[in-house]
Amino acid sequence: MKFGPSNVQTHNTPFLGATRRAPPRYKIRWPLLLCIGFSLAVWAALIFGAIAISR
Repeated sequence: MKFGPSNVQTHNTPFLGATRRAPPRYKIRWPLLLCIGFSLAVWAALIFGAIAISR
């Protein structure tokens, strides 16, 4: 357990610094796009599953 978080922290330190330099719009837009895409994929899977089960 100790090796995982320490490795993640050391690997993400330059990435976090880069994200801090990025404009705030990109910061907000990227997670929103990820969440919207993931939710759309989940809804599509649910609808497709319901149609497949009903038929």
